[in-house]
Amino acid sequence: MTMLSMTMGHLFRSPAPLPEIKAGAVYRRRAAGQTIETARVTGVGPDGMGIPHVRFEVLVEHARARRTGFADRRILSVQAFSDSFVEA
Repeated sequence: MTMLSMTMGHLFRSPAPLPEIKAGAVYRRRAAGQTIETARVTGVGPDGMGIPHVRFEVLVEHARARRTGFADRRILSVQAFSDSFVEA
């Protein structure tokens, strides 16, 4: 197999199926140190280029300080979100 055919095969390979993420679902991830981020999904849909994105609010908790309520609003592609967060 040549390097070109290996590269072309990688570029045109079918992507893995994306997980189903729904509005209202809650996910978590452990961030740097003793920080835990809890994400509450507010919406899922395509951007202007048709790439599916997750809109969510995030609560950041640290062992020494705790914020109350979901403060930040963020957007990630469905793939990046599912690579980072697990369902709570």
